[in-house]
Amino acid sequence: MERHMYRAAVIAGATAGVALGFLKWAAYLVGILPYQTYILTAGIILPVNLAFTIQGYLIGFLVHTAFTGLWGVLFALLVRDRLSEAISWGIGFGIMTMVLLAGFLMGYFTPEQPFWNLNQAAQYFTIISSILYGAFLGYLYRQFLRLPAGVHR
Repeated sequence: MERHMYRAAVIAGATAGVALGFLKWAAYLVGILPYQTYILTAGIILPVNLAFTIQGYLIGFLVHTAFTGLWGVLFALLVRDRLSEAISWGIGFGIMTMVLLAGFLMGYFTPEQPFWNLNQAAQYFTIISSILYGAFLGYLYRQFLRLPAGVHR
């Protein structure tokens, strides 16, 4: 994979991840989700008392953005030769991400609040937001690859 493809994948993944994080933050603020995504992410590496601080939000935002950038590279490796189908592959990738992250990792790191114990609105929101994340990731990746790569010396 060449440098332009990696750059497009990381930027598309990070951008889609920031959009997903803000969408889930808004869902937390209106009461749909019982957790805040950035605090949940910060809680992976920080103690609980530090996760609920401004530094926790900032670290959670940075870690969440970095992880979604890496997910963008994984997505780019999956759709390398199928760029015309990037959005449909992105939808499938979003569903796979939801199953892996919300289903398994959230159940491991927050055993009191796994996906299957969320209320019905939170479950539907998680499924729909994951599908939108994947579609947006596929769209952004395809668009970023169409940009000129420029001259690198």
